[in-house]
Amino acid sequence: MSKNICSKDLIIDAENSIIDLEGMQEQIKELEEYMNNQTYLAMHKHDIWQGSRGYYYTYLPDPVKGRILLKKKSKNDLTKAIVEYYKCHKSVNILFNEWLEHKLAYRLIKEPSAIRYEADYKRFIYGTDFGDTEVANVTEEMLEEFIISSIFDNELTAKAFSGLRTIIMGMFRYAKKKKYTALSITNFFGDLELSPNMFKHVAKNDEDEVFTDAEVKRISDYVKENPTIWNLAVLLAFHTGLRVGELTSLTSDDIDWQRHILLINKTEIKIKDEKTGKYTYVSDHGKTDNSTRTVIFTDSTEWVLKAILQINPYGTYLFENENGKRIRGTTINKRLYGICKALNIKQRSIHKSRKSYATQLLDAGISDALIISQIGHSNIVTTKKHYYRKNHTLDDSKKKLECALVLG
Repeated sequence: MSKNICSKDLIIDAENSIIDLEGMQEQIKELEEYMNNQTYLAMHKHDIWQGSRGYYYTYLPDPVKGRILLKKKSKNDLTKAIVEYYKCHKSVNILFNEWLEHKLAYRLIKEPSAIRYEADYKRFIYGTDFGDTEVANVTEEMLEEFIISSIFDNELTAKAFSGLRTIIMGMFRYAKKKKYTALSITNFFGDLELSPNMFKHVAKNDEDEVFTDAEVKRISDYVKENPTIWNLAVLLAFHTGLRVGELTSLTSDDIDWQRHILLINKTEIKIKDEKTGKYTYVSDHGKTDNSTRTVIFTDSTEWVLKAILQINPYGTYLFENENGKRIRGTTINKRLYGICKALNIKQRSIHKSRKSYATQLLDAGISDALIISQIGHSNIVTTKKHYYRKNHTLDDSKKKLECALVLG
């Protein structure tokens, strides 16, 4: 005889292992509706009170009058009316949260992208009149004015604006699909005229973007004289051109000693704990499809890897501190700053080691296919446009020109 175990509407047949899936789905749906209602109620800033005749009252925001009185026979009816009001009167701020939750729920973006979108939204939109505007009331003229003023007020570069554009484009595409607005954001940006002169231009010097060959050699010598786990992580970055998140996610299983390759299939990502609001760092799958790859390492790199394993032979990750915790990318970045300071050379971020690596490969005439395979780019154009820099001193450059120009 079967025995039923019940928990509210969820029914499990212990003998036959049957789960009431429809009941579960209904529970989930009810929970989602409850959570959505709580979100809308949290937006309501006016008090709720009961009058002398038993009716319940509150005020609702009104774009013309400022506020209007709402009256219902029961508190439940009043609550329902409040929820319906905020469902129909979505501000841009509300739209952003709904759009972001949608993107995450359907895995259209990863957690790091969501964190970046949140940061950009707080920087450019949250706290502005535009952010408080009802989505249905947003016009093309209003949107254009907001974008242009944002560019000038925040002194945006073209790259920074691309982040703002991504958010606006995504939010209003979603809003149109949900019938919150009739505005076509695709047509709007197609017609929007923005001059390149409107954006702030930041000149990047080669010496800020890459380490010179001489500096790389000095860093290498320093690490060999001071082979700590943190210093060796810095040196491995110069040897492989890995992203720092890929570097700190390496395990001993990722090393193929026979074929001299590293399997790159993980990276460090930043995620937000919704309960505490704090951020944690974990290893997850690669940044892009091209991130998952094999990277060839040289004989000199083999020495670095063996030195790392000699210090940390049994760790889950190659780079762990004395307490067995994985060393984060930010720590490696600080360590490189420390090395630069010790050597009295210009301080640059650990990402510049990756650019230095790409520049060395390009200067050496390595094939485009091998370079993008090692770097993890989809095409060589990205590498050459954003990573290739002059990494020679003035004297070295003069000597190369002397050799190249046979003028007599």
